[in-house]
Amino acid sequence: MTNNRFMVTTTFYDPDDEISRVRSEIAKRTFRNTLNKNCPIIAVDGGSPDELLKEFESYGVIVLREEQRGMGPARRQAIRVATEDYDAQVTMWAEPEKDLSQFLEQIFNPLESKEVDFVCVARKDRSSYPSFQQYTEGLGNYVWRNITGTNLDMFFGARAWRRKLTRYFLDYNGETQDAIHIPVIDIIFNKHRVKSVEVDFSYPNEQRKVEEGEVNALKMQVKRLSQLHELSKQTFERWKYLNGRANR
Repeated sequence: MTNNRFMVTTTFYDPDDEISRVRSEIAKRTFRNTLNKNCPIIAVDGGSPDELLKEFESYGVIVLREEQRGMGPARRQAIRVATEDYDAQVTMWAEPEKDLSQFLEQIFNPLESKEVDFVCVARKDRSSYPSFQQYTEGLGNYVWRNITGTNLDMFFGARAWRRKLTRYFLDYNGETQDAIHIPVIDIIFNKHRVKSVEVDFSYPNEQRKVEEGEVNALKMQVKRLSQLHELSKQTFERWKYLNGRANR
């Protein structure tokens, strides 16, 4: 292990929100486990309580405040700091609620050996997920495959890349989830070497329970549908634009 590999992520936890409280506890576990595998973490935070951020820092997480408000700018900030300030040669983006610590070698090795330029992390199955999320993410991956011709688990979200691809993420000014989704289209279109790495990831039981509870279920379903619609629309528009530009 070397510090040329970094995990980058963004955080925002509202102590007054039930789902947020559960997720913050999962994030703590993710951070501890990942750091125990000697993988440094940079987290850009959007307004979590100071005491929580101090706890993250006590584990060894590099915690930064948002320079510019918003999910997309925060993600670019984390990626930029890893590359420019810490000389990351391989960067992995993952949400803090996804503990991938036991799969780090599977994810990083193809990149560090220069076998490929980009790794899309894939789930072996989605049966541990909330039922509605299983459906929407399966449909999202289906739409992605039909547009781009590549079979990737894009709606899992976790991905890693070699330094030379960082520019794709920094040059795309996405505002929300598209910030780490749409640049992958350009990576594929420009024929960089891409690999899908399957991991045996299970959705945290405590997270599924709170998200499928009576109070939160409908809210989460609307959120998932919105993400599916917006990312699929943006994927289609970007793919169409790139092909149109190439055919001029």
